Amino acid sequence: MENWEESLRRDEQVTYRLRALYRRHGYRLYKVNKFEEYDLYARNKRFLVSDSVLTFTDTDGRLMALKPDVTLSIVKHARDEEPALQKFFYNETVYRPGGGCGFREIPQAGLECIGSLDLFAEGEVVMLAARSLEAVSPRHILDLSHLGLLGAVLEAAPAAARGPLLRCIGEKNLHELRAVAAEAGVDEAGCRRLADLAALHGTFAETLPQLPAVAGEAAAPYIEELQQLRRLLEAHGVADCVRLDFSTVSDPGYYNGVVFRGYVDGVPEAILSGGRYDNLVRRLGKGHEAMGFAVYLDQLERFVTPPAYDVDVVLLYDDGEDPLQVLQAARLLGDGGKSVRTERHVPAAIAYRQLVQLRNGRLEILETNH
Repeated sequence: MENWEESLRRDEQVTYRLRALYRRHGYRLYKVNKFEEYDLYARNKRFLVSDSVLTFTDTDGRLMALKPDVTLSIVKHARDEEPALQKFFYNETVYRPGGGCGFREIPQAGLECIGSLDLFAEGEVVMLAARSLEAVSPRHILDLSHLGLLGAVLEAAPAAARGPLLRCIGEKNLHELRAVAAEAGVDEAGCRRLADLAALHGTFAETLPQLPAVAGEAAAPYIEELQQLRRLLEAHGVADCVRLDFSTVSDPGYYNGVVFRGYVDGVPEAILSGGRYDNLVRRLGKGHEAMGFAVYLDQLERFVTPPAYDVDVVLLYDDGEDPLQVLQAARLLGDGGKSVRTERHVPAAIAYRQLVQLRNGRLEILETNH
């Protein structure tokens, strides 16, 4: 009997695996309304991928928006009085400009962990990010950084220069990094420290021993956090796919701790991103901490090879054929899990493996494609 999952498209298979993964770890499905009051996004445009939002006026006169972001909606509706962690996963569509062709519907899956986070909860979110990549492809990497550690190193620079320096680190632009640091009055040792940190990349085993010398004493608490996170990820069995890469940076107005991006072989851009975002939660007036990530399912279009055939067998039959014989023939051809489409005429624009004719109760193969 055919495995039912094999009948799904690749993106549908991934979505199913992600839902099963998140449920196994106690995350609950969260359904977000397609519409949200525009004011939520107007007040938080700096946290959006684009400040262009599709809006309309509701029947009660409120200005509404088709949601460009899921996290903002979930955090807005999170319960402040809940002492336990609020663990949600979602499978939603967001509406954003894209590719110079107007707005696009972009499917996303992901999860949010909201509440009083400890190291175990943080490690679980990172582990689920790694397992999410594994659900897409066995060849995957999760690049991980810590904005607290980066902030500790950037303390040597004037406040006005920290944004440009962080951008240079994210671009691994060491030449401009040194120039910006020198212009800001950072001494030679500080410039070298920033450049060494931007270039640092590798497994926990390769990079953690180098961090004290590279990041300095101020970064010690964050290095200890990364060491504990390493032990947790090793216990989860996912540490081998995680790389420390301090060029993995995100908006410090949104994120404040561990941040990460996930990649799979065959797709040049990240298909997953996330991290600790207490700063966003506080901006929305909540007393929580929070961590989560999103999987960009639209990126799978660049990874998935379309099936060669729409259907295994097209079964043709004449008007005079007995419908029961047509049914019997379709069942016979579909034995073993093959897909069968019954038609009186050859369908246009349909790719099939085999074309079969039922005539006078007998089957005749007219065409076979390999």
